[in-house]
Amino acid sequence: MRIRLRIHSSICLSHFPIFARQAKKRIVELDRIFKRIYEDDISGAISHDRFLKLSAEYEAEQRELEEKVKANSRKSIPTNRARAILTASPRLSASMWG
Repeated sequence: MRIRLRIHSSICLSHFPIFARQAKKRIVELDRIFKRIYEDDISGAISHDRFLKLSAEYEAEQRELEEKVKANSRKSIPTNRARAILTASPRLSASMWG
């Protein structure tokens, strides 16, 4: 049971760099979008009410992505240390995997 949990957490967290890269890209994109809708609000291309609604949605999405990236990066540190310990000790690795 313990081995399964360790393997599962490694698999989940092994996808973290991909998620983090995509999330950071989206955060930058949201900044660009926000600037664009701000300019549209100033120029009158969209109503101020529409600007407020869109900006609230984009800011919420950005905040959520930032929190997920921060939370997942904290989780990956212990897993990486455990993985380093297991690979450094052949006896531990051999006993863990059969």
